[in-house]
Amino acid sequence: MEWFDGHFEFIEDTRLRAHLAESCYQARFVGRFQEALRLGGNFNRAIIKQQVILYASIFEAVIDYFLERLSNRPQVAGLLVVADFKEVKGVLANGVALTQKDGDREYEVVTCRRSPRTRKLHDVRFGDRLGAAVDLGLVPRGQKDFVQSLYDARNNIHIKRAAEAEFAPDARMSSRAFQALLTF
Repeated sequence: MEWFDGHFEFIEDTRLRAHLAESCYQARFVGRFQEALRLGGNFNRAIIKQQVILYASIFEAVIDYFLERLSNRPQVAGLLVVADFKEVKGVLANGVALTQKDGDREYEVVTCRRSPRTRKLHDVRFGDRLGAAVDLGLVPRGQKDFVQSLYDARNNIHIKRAAEAEFAPDARMSSRAFQALLTF
């Protein structure tokens, strides 16, 4: 565990560092377990899925950790503030309504007030968070596409989504994730 913990020394939060090290250890352990069992074909899928989940979660946690610390930077602050639109009543005279026709459908148009709202970092799409991390130099540009594909593969843990995407976990992805993590 010391070896794994050492790879996350740059994380000051000791609780997070311990969880990152443990998750990395678990991903490597199940990989070694898979090799020892010498299972072929589809038997490996559960193990590979577990590794993909762990590695993608590690990348996400490290990225979010630093984005939270750099939340005052424009690349991050711009992600956190969104516009909310709240209907304003009483602007038009009673009984007056504005409508817009779109093809054969008609929509009521309402007057709104735009007000900024700050959302939590985790409510921002991962691709946008990853983009900010790349812009800040937290993630090497050469790893961006791989980290995104790993995250997308993690989301295929949902069976219905995996079936729709015809997702089959790839052992090369988990191997590459470990290697990328070492340089990340």
